[in-house]
Amino acid sequence: MMKKMKKMVAVAVAAMSLAVPFNAEAHFLSSRQEKEIGNAAVADFKKQHRTYTDPVLTRIQERMLEWNSDKLWMYGTPGKKRGLEPILESDKDTINAVSYGGGQIIVHKPMVEFHASKHPGVYWSEKNNPQHLRPYKMSNLYQMAALASVVGHEMGHWENEDMLRMHDKEMYTKIIISTIPVGNVWALLGVAAGSNLINMFNSRQMGFRTEEQADAKGREYCEMVPEYSIGGDAIHHYRMYLYKKAQGTENEVNWLHPHSKSAKRLERSLNEMKKSSRGFFEWKGLTLYTNEKKTFDEAIGGSYAHPDVPSSFERSMYVTGQIATAIKYDFARLRNIELKPENEVFTDGRSSNTTMLLRGRGTDGKNHVKVVDTYRGVSLREAQALVAMGYEEARSACNNNVVTGEKGNLLAARIEIEKYEINLKKYGPRGTNALAAAEEEEHEDDPSN
Repeated sequence: MMKKMKKMVAVAVAAMSLAVPFNAEAHFLSSRQEKEIGNAAVADFKKQHRTYTDPVLTRIQERMLEWNSDKLWMYGTPGKKRGLEPILESDKDTINAVSYGGGQIIVHKPMVEFHASKHPGVYWSEKNNPQHLRPYKMSNLYQMAALASVVGHEMGHWENEDMLRMHDKEMYTKIIISTIPVGNVWALLGVAAGSNLINMFNSRQMGFRTEEQADAKGREYCEMVPEYSIGGDAIHHYRMYLYKKAQGTENEVNWLHPHSKSAKRLERSLNEMKKSSRGFFEWKGLTLYTNEKKTFDEAIGGSYAHPDVPSSFERSMYVTGQIATAIKYDFARLRNIELKPENEVFTDGRSSNTTMLLRGRGTDGKNHVKVVDTYRGVSLREAQALVAMGYEEARSACNNNVVTGEKGNLLAARIEIEKYEINLKKYGPRGTNALAAAEEEEHEDDPSN
């Protein structure tokens, strides 16, 4: 009877070890202990690698905290037991970023350089990449959004208390071991073997789920900051996919601390953009469609290229992410388009360029601002004339290549915003799905019906 009860307890605690770390608000470690352990880990890291502040990373952290003050704050904030420390960069030679307990985030220099490169998937070095764009400026706004998604991911680990949860997991593993009956098969293998098996299984569950949750948090933070697009998350995972594929490491899995494959994380990011846009944007593979059953490039009358962008994919992900967020919070309307000289929006901007923004009150009750894009060489007056065009006139101008280049790209963004508004009126939020709406229109226009 006693042996049976011990087995039941072991099974129950094993289940708790998987469920509790994700749901419980109380932890084995206190916030003070988490801070002490985190500080000790960072101190040990600093003995091996030089660390320093980087104005690019500092700026990202400042913007994240400014626009997510309800979720993120610095250590020492009155009334808060936990808090973030100033973000650091290290000279460790890996494309990585790490969140330590106690709110310390360290981004390795190659990760910063990786996203500053104009060559997606290429490991950056001064020797082989003269096209490097560091320091980050308006000319690589899209790569800046990708780096912000990396920082946001690590901040997500802090908000989700993942270090505390990992310690919870270890403590529950020890509790499980203490309940193993002598006659158990693990006892025959040795308690250590049983511990390793539990730890490996538990870590895999924790790893995949915690990384997915941190990705989601990173997107949440970025969607609040005007110039950070949730499309930056897709840019990051796409670059990592290309890099890992070239290195032959895309299918490798760290069994103790696993992440989903970059391709899977990219797919998840694209699906989240589709979800945010209520289906207005949709992908088949990496091909983006709008509600005319056309690819994004076809819909705007040509490649969405930019002289300082590595690929039109990266620019389209940035723009798509910004419009998708405006759709999510229901302020993607033609009347909410705002045009400003670039130097009024960004300190390093050029006055000859025009920035398009969407500004409005969201369904969450907050005032939102999203930078749709910046258009090189397009004056404010020219931009105002393009936005003032009628919908059909604008579409004709794009489709017939009457308006091309950066002016065409600005006009295309204006078209997509009004196209969503038209779709919303015609089909309602449920019917804004890109391909479904296109198929319905195609069916209606077919003379055989």
